[in-house]
Amino acid sequence: MASQDPEFSSRMATREQRAAQRNALNIKGRLAYGGLTPGLVACEILDLSDTGLRVSTFSQLDPCPDLFSVEFLGLYNRARRAWSDGNQIGLEFIFEQN
Repeated sequence: MASQDPEFSSRMATREQRAAQRNALNIKGRLAYGGLTPGLVACEILDLSDTGLRVSTFSQLDPCPDLFSVEFLGLYNRARRAWSDGNQIGLEFIFEQN
């Protein structure tokens, strides 16, 4: 019996946890973050879903903030970091509840 690649199993488990289907975009955007020391960095929106997006920055944010404002295609959204790996960040949209 052949053993399954553990990295493949991990990727498959991650996919099954997704709440919405992702769509590839590869468009330019910007991330704003801050507080006492605000920052603004260019990024590339790699993919987008109804619940969040995956971005790539041109350099690693260290430390990576928890909250961002994301701008792309003239739209602005608030998002929280779900994960980060090097210069890629998974962001979950923050929706206002009325």
